[in-house]
Formats: sequence, C-alpha cells, structure tokens
Amino acid sequence: MKDHVIKRLMELPNQLMEAEREVIVAQNEVQKAKAALVEKETELLINGEIDGKNAAIRDAQLKDKTAAEREAVAEAEKTLSFKKLILNGLQGEFKALRSVAQLLVVEVE
Repeated sequence: MKDHVIKRLMELPNQLMEAEREVIVAQNEVQKAKAALVEKETELLINGEIDGKNAAIRDAQLKDKTAAEREAVAEAEKTLSFKKLILNGLQGEFKALRSVAQLLVVEVE
C-alpha cells in the first residue's frame, strides 16, 4: 500500500497540471462558442432577418435561427463541466493520498 501511495503521489502533480490545462482549454471553447452566438445574433439583427412584431416573436426567431450556435455553447459547457469533474476528482484523490501518507509516516515513527 505504501508503494502505491508514493507512486500515485508522484504521478498526480502531472495529471493535475494536465487536467487544469484541459479545464482552461474548455473554458476558452465556451467563450468562443458564446462569442459566436452573440456574433450570429448581431448579424441577424443587423441584416433585418429578425422582423417579428413583438419581443416574444423576435426572441423566438433569434432562438430558431441560432439553434446551432446555442447547441455549440451547450456542448462546450458540458465538456467544461466534465473536465472540471475530472480535475476535482484528481484534487480529491491527491488530498486523500497526502493524508494517508501522513498517517503512514506517523505509523513508521
């Protein structure tokens, strides 16, 4: 068990760094997807493609004509949540292993 704890404690910093990098990449993808959505909405409004008589109709038209962009935002957010889940799991494992390592040190003394 002691060897396993030591091995994992040596591996985890690199895995944590990679998981943090993946979270940053996923956050950037969310921002890009949101920017693309805003850009599409702006384009539709400027080009007069949204011409509903009231706000509810215009909103429905916008949602209809930006469905792909909204889906891209949802997918990017889902990926980000998954990457954060992985990072949190690795952080929890690291904390738990550090506690076990401290107990093993006390046990040896």
